[in-house]
Formats: sequence, C-alpha cells, structure tokens
Amino acid sequence: MRRFADPGEALVSSKAKASLSLIVMAAMVVAALAGSVSGQQPPAAEKQAQAAEKKAPEQKAGEKPAQAPEKKDVAEPASEPARDVPPERKAFNEANKISDPDKKIEALKKVVEDFPKTSTADSANYAIFTTLVTKMKDAGKKALEQAKLIAEAQADTSRGSQYSQLASTLLAQDLLLQDAEAFALKGIEALDEKKFIEARRKSFADSAADALKRDPKAKPMSPPDEAQLARMFVNSKQTAYSTLGQICAKLGKHAEAEKALRETFTIDPKAPAAATAAVKLADYAKKAGRDAEHLEYLTVVALAGRLTAESKADFQAIYKKTHNGSLNGLEEMLDKRYEKENPMPVHAKPYARAAGRTDRVVLAEIFTGAGCPPCVGADLAFEAALERYRPQDVAVLMYHLHIPRPDPMTNPSTQTRQKLYDIRGVPSFYIDGEADGRGGGPADAAAKIYSDRVEPTIEKRLITKADAKIKLIAVATPVGIQVKADVSGVKSTAKNLKLQLVLVEERVRYSGENGVRFHPMVVRSVAGKGEAQGFPVVAGKSLTVDHTFEIDQVIAEAREHLDDFEKTSTRFPNHKFLEKKHGVEATKLSVVAFVQDEDSKQILQAAHVRTGH
Repeated sequence: MRRFADPGEALVSSKAKASLSLIVMAAMVVAALAGSVSGQQPPAAEKQAQAAEKKAPEQKAGEKPAQAPEKKDVAEPASEPARDVPPERKAFNEANKISDPDKKIEALKKVVEDFPKTSTADSANYAIFTTLVTKMKDAGKKALEQAKLIAEAQADTSRGSQYSQLASTLLAQDLLLQDAEAFALKGIEALDEKKFIEARRKSFADSAADALKRDPKAKPMSPPDEAQLARMFVNSKQTAYSTLGQICAKLGKHAEAEKALRETFTIDPKAPAAATAAVKLADYAKKAGRDAEHLEYLTVVALAGRLTAESKADFQAIYKKTHNGSLNGLEEMLDKRYEKENPMPVHAKPYARAAGRTDRVVLAEIFTGAGCPPCVGADLAFEAALERYRPQDVAVLMYHLHIPRPDPMTNPSTQTRQKLYDIRGVPSFYIDGEADGRGGGPADAAAKIYSDRVEPTIEKRLITKADAKIKLIAVATPVGIQVKADVSGVKSTAKNLKLQLVLVEERVRYSGENGVRFHPMVVRSVAGKGEAQGFPVVAGKSLTVDHTFEIDQVIAEAREHLDDFEKTSTRFPNHKFLEKKHGVEATKLSVVAFVQDEDSKQILQAAHVRTGH
C-alpha cells in the first residue's frame, strides 16, 4: 500500500544501541533542521514542544531533548513509567540543556571522555556535530573534523548509513555542500545489504535485551522479519540517493541531481524517499515541457500528502492542461489510483459467535495522526477489526491528534480525550480501556499487529460479561443527530463513572503525510460542555440522556480549533493547513456510547449505531 513508513521505524526500541542509535539520532536531527525529507516532526522535538502548547499535555520531567539519539524518528507510543536514568544518560541530558554552544560542546566532550565505548558517547559525538553546524558561525572546519570522527568510529556494517546521515545534516544547514556531496557518494558506495541487515538485526536484539534487563516485565517491540529488514535496506538506499540528488541540485549540478533523483524514484515509487524525489523531478519535468511526467510526479506527491500551496496549484494547472481545461475527475482519479496501488495488507474473516459470547460490545480507542508513519500499521489493524466484527460486537473510535504533525481532523473533543489518557505519542490504542503500549508500524506490520495484539484482546473481551447495559438510539434530523441513551444495570461501585456519547464519521478522505487517503471512524465530537465531557453515572441507578449533536455547531467548533491552531501553535508556528477537514458528511455518521470508570479507564459497556440516513 502507498503508506509511507520505514518498516523499522516503529520497531526500534527507544534504547537502541551503538550504531543504530546514532543513525536514528542523525535522522532526527535532519528532520528537526529541515522538516525532514519525509515531512515528519521528530517525536522528541514534539514532546519537548508540547509543554509550550497551551492545549497539549505538559512535558514530563526527564524527557529527552530533541537531539537525544535514543528517540526514534517516528511518533511514539505512550510514554513509559518513569524509572532511574543511567548516569551516562543523565550526564548527556544535562549537557544538552546548556544553551551556550562552547560550554555545551565542552560538557558533551566530557560525556565522551567519562563514558567511552557506549551508545551515549556516540550520541554525544553527534550532538557536538549538530551544535557546530547549527549554533556556531564559521565552524565549518571543526564540523568537518567531527563528522569524520563520527564516521570513522562506526563499524563497517553501519558506516555507509552514517555517511548518508552526515550528508543529510549538512544539506539541511546548507553547509559544506561539497563535503556533503562527498559523504553522500561514500554512503552510496558503502551500501551493502548483507552488512546492513546484520547490523540492524544485532541492534534490535541488543535493544530487546536491554529493555528486559531494565524491566523484566517489559514487552519489547517485535523484531523485524527478513522482508522488513530488506525493506529497511531499500529505504536506506533510496534516502542515500535522495540526499545526493538534493545536494547536487543545491550545487547547481542539475544533470547529476536529476539522475540521482530518478534512481531514488525508480528503486520504489511507493516509498517515502520517492515522494521526496518526485517533488524536484516534477520541477525538472515542468521546465523540460514533459507534461505526462509532470502530472505523474505531482500525482505521487499528492497521494503522499506532500503538496504545498504552490505545488497544489501547479498540480491543478497541469491536470487541467491535460484534461481539456477542467478539474473534473481529479479527486476520483486520485481515489482510483490510491485504491489500485494500496490493497489492504490484512483481511479478517467474519466473526462467528463464540461459545461464551456475552452481551458486551468491545470498545477500541485509537489515538492517531495523519502525519504519523507508524500509525499506519495500527490503523490498518483496526480496519481489519471493522471488517471482522459487526457494530454489535465492536465499536472503534479514531481520535486524530496534531502528532507528529498538524492533522486537520483534530478537534477539541479528540484533544480532551488525549488529556484523559495522558497521551504523549501516537499510535496509542486502548481496548476496553486497557493500554497496549507497543506502538505501531508500517502497512506490512498491520497483519501481525492485528493477529497478535488486536484480535486476541477483542476475542477475550467478547466473552467477558458487561458491567452495564446501554440502549442507544440515534436519528438524523434537520438540525443534526438526535441521540437517546439509556443506561441501566450498572454493577461497578466506582465513584467516577461517566456515560460518553461520541459522533463519528465513518470515512473521511484526506491524503496525509503517512500516505493514508481514507480514514475510518473519525471522531467528530464528544458530548459535553468544553472539557467536561460525558454524563455522570451513579452505581445502581439508571440514567437516561437525550442529546443532539448539532452539525453546524460541530463544524464550527472544529473550524475554530483549526483556525486558532494556525494562529497560536508554538509547535508549528505559521503553519497553514492545505486542506481543513472540519466539514462533516451527514450521510456517513454513527454514534458510539460507552460507560467508563475515568479513574481506572475500564469500560463497563459500549454501544454503536448508525444514524439512520
């Protein structure tokens, strides 16, 4: 499927060792400096900035700064419980807090001296390099010396990737481009699939062992299989050629740039680096008057969610030029192209009522983002669940958030649920209030996420007795969706029980930066006033709630949120949505109701009905 994510992104533990840790560090730095070649916000920077965002959860003490290599260049699952920080990591964190570049570099050098031959020493060396290239004027010679030190310190199995990452960092700063080109060429020359896979496999094994050493009860992310490792190498190779192409373009070597970028695109037109290359290739095609190529490249960019306001106008212009001066059929063309190239990677057989099946309706809540590559695997796993189970069996809610990038399907209701669960990263999902906590992955990880983590948990809950009864009716009216919910038979004695009513749009079309075009079960509104969502439920007592979701109000609240985000976001200053998805298609609405203990997060019962259109 055209869902752009490195198969290794969500599989790398946050404590990955040595060479892999450093490579991930480099990718994060490039993303932080240049907006990333794949257009993603590094999660560490995301977390660091969350403290400043008035509507987002505050950053927890001790979270890593943006340059920490132990954070992977993906949106993360929910934060782990706080634990003791190793002395080398503590020293690194303290050094990274120093604002004065000279003093910071001295402190980082002390980390390398005190903790040699550790992944933290590698991290400190790279932090010195990034400080030189981003904070200090006339530091080119020192930066180049530091880059060479970093590359030479790497094992043969990872040196090629390291050269490419160094080139990317210099490219992002428009610094030492001749040297960046040399690094890029060395990176390509050193690419060796066997050595690459060997290094990755060892890094994942070391990472899992380290996680279990720190916490015997930990659930390390599953290591990649051979196909995923091969995919990781292809992505690394593409990124190397993409970096070379961009450097050559900046140097004015356009023939060499186009050659490298064509190689990038040819290796795998569905990969993230291909979309990056397509942006520049479209420009070359336009200048050469190659209309068919121009349209093709911009189509790829559009489906990858990478269009800017300028390239969108260019895309529409070339489409009109090649389609009798009309935009008719443009979205339908993109739909057909997407569906053809993106078959579902996992299918589930219809659920057959099992022995012991109770009256429970299982609730699955997924916190996701349209700009989050590892959310793809989790999102598709729950699409498979929607394929297997009827609404009488399972209700699915997708809460979109501005993580790791702005998401136009985010609204005040999804952010309030984010605060309730203290969500610090996506994908994060809960089944009947129980957290999974093991992250996501690319599209080809969806089958394993579904078979190992989604279906078994749902099946177990389906034979668990419900602790309440819900009768739910939802009817479309000229004003909106009129809902009546009756709650009875509440068995829990918890003091903070609430009934929640949620308006859901069953399918939204939007090409996000992770390459997903169609988004299921998008939460549009949760009943309540402001952040006071829900209706109190008292144990042993029945409750009847009548509520109308006024569609105009739902749309207005979402639009106001997106408008306000553009004006006030400190994480993404001056961001402008290319497309605001505050509109609601009234014929594709459902309502989900559930009773929850907001202290334990346990779901007593749920219900799901369509609106009767």
